[in-house]
Amino acid sequence: MGVSGFNETYGEGEAKVTDVVIPATVSYEGKDYTVTSIEEDAFYWTSDITRIEMPNTVTALKSSAIYSNYDLEEVVLSENLTSLGSYALASNSKLTSLAIPAGVTEIPQSCFYNNTSLTSISFTGDITSIGSGAFYKAGLSKITIPGSCKSIGTNAFQLCPNLAQVTLGEGVDSLAEGAFRECAKLASINLPASLRTIARHSRNHLRHQRHTVGTIPRSNDGKGSGAHWRTCRKRRGLDGLCQWPEGKRVPGR
Repeated sequence: MGVSGFNETYGEGEAKVTDVVIPATVSYEGKDYTVTSIEEDAFYWTSDITRIEMPNTVTALKSSAIYSNYDLEEVVLSENLTSLGSYALASNSKLTSLAIPAGVTEIPQSCFYNNTSLTSISFTGDITSIGSGAFYKAGLSKITIPGSCKSIGTNAFQLCPNLAQVTLGEGVDSLAEGAFRECAKLASINLPASLRTIARHSRNHLRHQRHTVGTIPRSNDGKGSGAHWRTCRKRRGLDGLCQWPEGKRVPGR
């Protein structure tokens, strides 16, 4: 059974709901049902809810399940969550932190889109991919992406105004177009030796932004990680901010 359609219509004198604790089971006509999902648009454009806690029976948070809730500050995710839909936790402007359970392996398109106050996110499991626009306009100041994450999608971190530091784990294989486009404060990003493919416009963007990024692979020619590296030129006196893959030549040294 899934949770759907939270209704914020209140009767006269009825107290508004601000703290939502979803039960693990519900009873209907004498029968008990286990709550296993939060359905599409379950919490959509609410104005009073500040906290949502889901039971550990929930395994799926569907598309736009918790979307654009004006006062929402905290979401406690199920420890057994395995699936996130697109926009599942998007556009909640007061949400500050999230801990992604170990069972979640894919961050889908626009999942945390426009969470402008989201300053902290942690991955407890092996994330394998980050979808397009997943963190578009998020409030993160730094992000560590584990090596289990093989691909980072188009515009995944575009327009993150506070993003200053990015750490890519050894194992990250590809950056799609505009992955870190228009991150005005980005001053440090390491490119691991495993990184073999950077989309053309991402490559140009990293090369010409204000920050220093280390070295950039020309392309993946199938000869293994680190093939065809080219030195990214350093700009505007930011030497020392770049983190160079082990064994790669640092220009000018």
